[in-house]
Amino acid sequence: MKNIIYSAAFIVIICALSPQNAIAQDEFATTDTQSESAYLSLGAGYFGLFEDDSSGDFRVEYADSDPLFWNLKPWGGVEATSEGSLWGGGGLKANFMAAPNIYIDPSVGVGLYSDSGDDIDLGSALEFRLQIEGGYEFTNGHRVGLALGHLSNAGIGDTNPGTETLNVYYHVPVGDLF
Repeated sequence: MKNIIYSAAFIVIICALSPQNAIAQDEFATTDTQSESAYLSLGAGYFGLFEDDSSGDFRVEYADSDPLFWNLKPWGGVEATSEGSLWGGGGLKANFMAAPNIYIDPSVGVGLYSDSGDDIDLGSALEFRLQIEGGYEFTNGHRVGLALGHLSNAGIGDTNPGTETLNVYYHVPVGDLF
């Protein structure tokens, strides 16, 4: 399963970087408030999606509106499971409008993980996250999406079991909060 997720993430990133995607971005250009906002995001779902001992997964994340380069924007957040494990970190994400009001956001990140003892031992305090999210963007810029992710230490620990997550997100443009 991990190889499938890695392969899918690689394909998404390659397709996202292709020149033809830039043409599609122009074709599906949206209003100034859409896709160009900083977002505060809430997520809930499953941690250990394909494990016998899965738990609830809850997230709060922030994604900046200004790209560092090309279409890659910084993000950071914290994730807690219903068993008490924590992950906090950040990384880069891209935003693509696949069709009017339909977005795809691949992201990569790195952070620190602390398992509660009742949750999955991922083999290291340093864990990497790959995620692909797709969803709907409303005309006011708010978004609702579904994300599939993989958390792994990429082989730097003694063991590398990795795990998958499935989350539903609600994204609010930061400008709407203040």
